[in-house]
Amino acid sequence: MKSQIRVCVNVNCCQRGSREVAATLEKAFIADEVEVQASESCFRFCKSGPNVAVNGAILHHLNPSDAEKRVRAALARRIVKKEAIGTRPLDELDAALDEMMNF
Repeated sequence: MKSQIRVCVNVNCCQRGSREVAATLEKAFIADEVEVQASESCFRFCKSGPNVAVNGAILHHLNPSDAEKRVRAALARRIVKKEAIGTRPLDELDAALDEMMNF
């Protein structure tokens, strides 16, 4: 299954440069590798924009100069959502679950 990258291009993120981030990511990734989409649906983290969702997990404060590097790192880490805010590596979540089970 292909990874999905969604770039928020709603008003606030767009004012912070998200269209440029989207263009950078579209050039950086081969269509067979991942699917890059500009999304006009707000991710609800406007003050932290531009925001990019990598397989549903949100990365904040991206800019054209670091977007490809940060997205590739997120794809390599197999990140997951934590309460729909930000990202956490799977090994950190495993430790948190172990801690919760031993309360």
